Amino acid sequence: MEELVIKIIIVEDEKRTQEQIKKIVIETLFSTNLEFEIKIFNKYNENLQQLISDESLQKIFLLDIELNSNISGINIADMIRKNDWESEIIFLTNHDKMFEPVYRNIYKVFDFIEKYHNLNERLKKDLKKIVAQNYDNKMFKYNSNKISLQIYFKDITYITR
Repeated sequence: MEELVIKIIIVEDEKRTQEQIKKIVIETLFSTNLEFEIKIFNKYNENLQQLISDESLQKIFLLDIELNSNISGINIADMIRKNDWESEIIFLTNHDKMFEPVYRNIYKVFDFIEKYHNLNERLKKDLKKIVAQNYDNKMFKYNSNKISLQIYFKDITYITR
């Protein structure tokens, strides 16, 4: 049985803020027994889309709403929710006026954090809550001929041969 690796996906266009968020994530998750990997993007691109599409991963998205791009954090969250209801989404923004549009347009948002208002404490608290949820993300994997099958244990009712 392979160990669960949680992908922390940071989408933030400001380099200084990327580093601050990365530092918070490392400080918070280092003391857990979970394996995690941090991926940082400054805008939407093909590599980010591949992570969004990969259903075999447990993911936590930390999204800036306003990016220096024609695709916003809200657009990215919408892409995530089209196929993925398991991953957690936390919005990080300088604009508290975006709270209402986020919750009206994106379903199942874990939190909305203003960068200027206790970012460190709130993000640490949220990450601790998320990883404490005891995810059942172990998978049954089967390969035969040209068929590869992966099913979460939690989605299996019973197996017959």
